[in-house]
Amino acid sequence: VGRPNVGKSSIVNHILGEDRVMVSDIAGTTRDAIDVPVSVRDGEEDVPLTLIDTAGLRRKHHVDTVVEFFSVARAQKAIRRSDVVLMVVDASDPGTAQDRRIARMINDEGKPCILLVNKWDLVSHGMSKRDLGNLVRSQIPFMKHAPVHSVSALEGTNFDGVFDHLFTVRDQMQIMVPTSVLNQFLQDTLARTPPSSVGTKRFKVYYATMVRN
Repeated sequence: VGRPNVGKSSIVNHILGEDRVMVSDIAGTTRDAIDVPVSVRDGEEDVPLTLIDTAGLRRKHHVDTVVEFFSVARAQKAIRRSDVVLMVVDASDPGTAQDRRIARMINDEGKPCILLVNKWDLVSHGMSKRDLGNLVRSQIPFMKHAPVHSVSALEGTNFDGVFDHLFTVRDQMQIMVPTSVLNQFLQDTLARTPPSSVGTKRFKVYYATMVRN
């Protein structure tokens, strides 16, 4: 997912090694969420995936046609039914207000995310990947948990690491914190930073458990 014309369809085509979805410099070429099955090798394992190429998410006051309205609705539905979201950011204009809105949408749905910074070739002469990653994190500070990876769909560079991040996130999604460990952490945190009191009453947390990841 991402803003219009950040290179989502180009990234899908490069991952597949063929022109499966339409690419154009005209923003809004992709109007529907397109499911593309693909198999990826992870060590000795073949992992079947479905890539969902979505329409660019515009700001609400720029959604001025019925087609665009339903394009945005389908992109939002794609986020809800996904396991991991690849959020594509433009390296030449990272962390815009609309980027933050899309990132907030991903967070609100409780989806793990990888921040994929495309068009690295436009800024590579004046900025390192680390500096670019730090810039993106500073612009979208509530996504610090998400890995940041820079690619160039135009040149086809640095794509190998995308699936490394994907499989790392997949492993993280399977971690469950034991109840005893979680409660010890909770008690240590409350001891260091007690909740504020109202009159003679203090907010108390008695018990916590991790019900899902």
